[in-house]
Amino acid sequence: MPVFKILAETFKIIVIAIWDFIVWVYLTLIPFLVTYIGIPLFVLGILMGISFSGGALMIMLIFFVAMYFFIKKTVFHNPF
Repeated sequence: MPVFKILAETFKIIVIAIWDFIVWVYLTLIPFLVTYIGIPLFVLGILMGISFSGGALMIMLIFFVAMYFFIKKTVFHNPF
């Protein structure tokens, strides 16, 4: 019987250690990661998205203006 008691105590210690680790992860590690890594990365991602879309809009605007002047010069050009 002492073998089963030793095994039960060992299993109990392992389960308690796993439980303490899980509690530490959920109550300490994950809030820290979300606060100091997740939120800044989210904000930087938003800024990058805005900058990429702004760059694409600027390129389209330049293209439209260039096409306007090109068509204006080619179509409405008086040959005389």
